[in-house]
Amino acid sequence: MISEIDLTNIHNARGRIYAFLSNVYLNQPDESFYKLLSDILPQLKEIASSNDDINNGVSLLEKFLNIKSSKSHTEAEEFELNVQRKYASIMCLPNVAPQEESFYTSKDHLLNQESHDEMVALLSKYQLVLDKKYGLYYDHISVEFKFMSLLAYLSAEKISDSSLYTALLNEQLDFHKNHFDKWVNEFFNKILFACTEDELLFRSLVYIARGYLYEDKNLLQQLLSDNQ
Repeated sequence: MISEIDLTNIHNARGRIYAFLSNVYLNQPDESFYKLLSDILPQLKEIASSNDDINNGVSLLEKFLNIKSSKSHTEAEEFELNVQRKYASIMCLPNVAPQEESFYTSKDHLLNQESHDEMVALLSKYQLVLDKKYGLYYDHISVEFKFMSLLAYLSAEKISDSSLYTALLNEQLDFHKNHFDKWVNEFFNKILFACTEDELLFRSLVYIARGYLYEDKNLLQQLLSDNQ
């Protein structure tokens, strides 16, 4: 049986990783973006050994950061500009890799559909208010990651309340099944298709996210089994 202290640490760690994923899929690369990558790398290394995707992602991310840090000031400016151009070509052009669940799950790839309404309802259920930076589409990948981050932190706070804690675990597992499982792999594949072999950053973020979602779903299933 896992102790309450260990469970608290587990859920807080989940919250940090989901917050990281939310930020990197929302924000255009800049200095704060790169600092976020460097800061999360040690935590990602701790969980990498059990999952090939996370291993590959961490390896590519570390390689990317090492290359970036080796650049002179002038070289770094050009390097970062190229990263921003690649970001724009993947995340900003229509139909390259749309970031809204509705695009993948609705008829005719329409936005603001059922999954968007479901996200609005879930955020309201937990009285969660999002910053305006998340825009109008509440089924955006960064919003869905943010939702999971907030529920992970809430789980850490409610471990002593057995019924509420179990309900939170079930909510998060259901979110995997009803949302992530239905679309994120297609989204990730679109990013990978748009990347060349030397595009280290965006490939690394796909592998890390894909691997972490797989591990997190398994973790939630195990925690629910242990909690019965």
